[in-house]
Amino acid sequence: MASLANSAALLPPCAKLACLNTAISNSNCPPTDQACIYSTGAINNNATLCIKAACTVRELLVAQNVTNRPCGVEPAVNSTYVPIMIAFITLAAVAVSLQLLARVLTDMPIWWDDGANCTSMVTCIAYTVTMVQLKSGGFGTDIWAIPTENITSQLKGYYILGILYVVACVLFRASIILYYIRVFRGSQSKQLMWNTLVVNFLIGLPFTTVSVFRCRPISYAWLQWDGQHTGYCVNDKIFTWLGFMIPLVFDFWVLIVPLPSIMKLQLSLKRKILIFIMFSTGLS
Repeated sequence: MASLANSAALLPPCAKLACLNTAISNSNCPPTDQACIYSTGAINNNATLCIKAACTVRELLVAQNVTNRPCGVEPAVNSTYVPIMIAFITLAAVAVSLQLLARVLTDMPIWWDDGANCTSMVTCIAYTVTMVQLKSGGFGTDIWAIPTENITSQLKGYYILGILYVVACVLFRASIILYYIRVFRGSQSKQLMWNTLVVNFLIGLPFTTVSVFRCRPISYAWLQWDGQHTGYCVNDKIFTWLGFMIPLVFDFWVLIVPLPSIMKLQLSLKRKILIFIMFSTGLS
């Protein structure tokens, strides 16, 4: 455990002695009793309030790092998403590759659904690579434990992730709808499928645009955290909820679009249900 003197020496000027000494003097702990000081919540709370009032965000994070470490407070670190994402993106890449191979081996022409599927796959790979790179800079770790010089680059990467996610979702839905159009080319529901494709892009375009230009200036998206820059961003909470609910409802619609065409097939009800499940789970 580092000494109190060493910890105080590492504090930024705004947080030094004044805040720490005041908090200790207002407690029952002797200045030399580190165990008492580190274990007393009132001291930590009083010092934190003082530091928040006197320091900038950058200085506050440095002070929190300096004071947490000697107290034995370890940052929460969650990197479990990395192997999961790598596993799923690998499986997806294998599936897309096998689909293209099947097209070639069966002399089936490559069509727009394959193009949308491959483009979506490339976007997902870019998303995964960006996520893995961010991990090395502290992504998934308590912000106070991340070097302040890394936070801006982390938030810039997070900004890029948001755009890649929206684009990948739009392209993936497009690939599914285009596949419906390929399979049910002579169906009376083909116009409904084309309309669904148009709506997909009409929904995706504003969400992509807002993802890119949600802050003015754009750089404010990754610079606002330190409180030293001026700008404006849309309400993240509202945008997140809309970005979740509207595409979710539309996803259910995409799942049931082929249902009228499936029901008109000259097959038993059991086979129709199996075909619908196949389309719904993406096993086609």
